[in-house]
Amino acid sequence: PQAAQAAPDAPKACGPKAWRGDALTHGSLPIDASTGMPDYSRIDASPISMVLIATIRKLLVREVGVDRDPRPWTEFDGFMSSVREVNDMRGSARDVQVRAKRVFMGILPELGIGWVIPLWRKFIQPNAPQWLSNYAFVLVFVTLFPWLMGPMEGIDHVEVPVPDSLRKLGLPGTLR
Repeated sequence: PQAAQAAPDAPKACGPKAWRGDALTHGSLPIDASTGMPDYSRIDASPISMVLIATIRKLLVREVGVDRDPRPWTEFDGFMSSVREVNDMRGSARDVQVRAKRVFMGILPELGIGWVIPLWRKFIQPNAPQWLSNYAFVLVFVTLFPWLMGPMEGIDHVEVPVPDSLRKLGLPGTLR
């Protein structure tokens, strides 16, 4: 018997496989058309990315005690050398977790904005709706961390109707 064939417009059940060499179709990856490889140069050139990479590298170097990589602190590959050194230090997996937590907990204070989280927890979080916290969380990651995770967007999009009075000013019927 002949195998049943899916309709031509039916979605593929499994999609492309990167490990097999298939071209990925995920829209958030910046792909260099000439090589087919991810191209993060636009993200790496962002001043926000440069400041955060340098700040976290400083915290990683503080953990290790020395910086062995001569590359600029704003370069991702140099940053990754420091990450590997912290991961390869003596100790257990728990020790690595403690070091990583120290690094991440030190980011905002190192940037001079360590007061943001206590302020949020004491005044905003108890008085604001949960959706505001969710939105703030997504906003922070989308704005500050594309250098770590690539371009991203929140998946909890909610269509919010725009009041008629604002639609008259040119806004669409809904906002996401």
